[in-house]
Amino acid sequence: MRGAEFSLPPTGFFQDMTVPKKTSPVIDSPFSGENTPPTEIERFSSGCFTLDLVLGGGYPEGRIIDVYGESATGKTFLAVQAVSEYLRRFPDGVVGYVDSEQTFSEDFARRVGCPVESNRLKVVSSISTLQGLYVLLDKLRTDPPAPHVMVVLDSLDALIDEEEASAGPQMSGYSVGRPKYLSVKLLPMITGMAAKKSPSVTFYVVSQARSNLNPYGPKDVRSGGRALKFYCSQILHISKTDIKETVFGKQVLVGMDIKVQVEKNKCGFFGTHVTVPVYFNRGISALRAGAIFLKDLDAVKVVEELKASKEPVDVLERRMNDACRTRWEEFLSRVRVRSESGSNEF
Repeated sequence: MRGAEFSLPPTGFFQDMTVPKKTSPVIDSPFSGENTPPTEIERFSSGCFTLDLVLGGGYPEGRIIDVYGESATGKTFLAVQAVSEYLRRFPDGVVGYVDSEQTFSEDFARRVGCPVESNRLKVVSSISTLQGLYVLLDKLRTDPPAPHVMVVLDSLDALIDEEEASAGPQMSGYSVGRPKYLSVKLLPMITGMAAKKSPSVTFYVVSQARSNLNPYGPKDVRSGGRALKFYCSQILHISKTDIKETVFGKQVLVGMDIKVQVEKNKCGFFGTHVTVPVYFNRGISALRAGAIFLKDLDAVKVVEELKASKEPVDVLERRMNDACRTRWEEFLSRVRVRSESGSNEF
């Protein structure tokens, strides 16, 4: 449900929030023995089986996740899908969705199984300041107390500080470095609040991609500066290609293939990508996602065998998921062998 405006915290509210000294569990990877994700990290699904495989089991709870990309690439869709899966995974959890860009659609959220009418989901569009975000997070944790809390910030680029809010539209000199300045203030506070109240605060940040002016660097860079890069456990860069079909002789847009590049992953394998196919009136296509995943891993024959079968869709999806899991384990095993053999040392 949509919430109301929150009052600012009392003076000294943030003074006793110190940045915790967390000791992260040892992350097993293809380069260090077993590739099974550590059991200390609780996870929730992304809504796409193949993306969960690449991430090591899904999104990690109690961590900071950053998803960035250009406009209309599916950032909000992945955020809403994550909210739905989080509430399904944690029945006693609550989610605060800060809709600072005014892009949240209740109809679309219902289609992906998000409980919009539930008191466990608070969609707030009136919060645009850093202090208001702190108050929202504190209220989610204490009114009433909740053991699992997720905050979605959509997006970091639309957040302003109190100076801009009080100055109004006549303020000039807005800088593209503002999200960087805000993230430097925001992330230590969020981490400190998690240490004070409970370790299970999941922070899902949506940020916009910026064109990199350096011709020798990557094409796109993320806003938020270096602070966001260091604090995040997972950083996903997304792009998309359109899915079109012919209707009455005309090409019409019916969906999009969201390409997710895993740039950072402290909870599993990184440096690879996966495609999440989304149809506008249906959501994620598990069969298409599995077929693309297997083709990317040179398992075209497996896809052809599954495509030729006449089994029901639910049975076919289970077989597709099993094939994807098996192929991914084979891939990780070969990566481990290559890393141990050192065949490219010279």
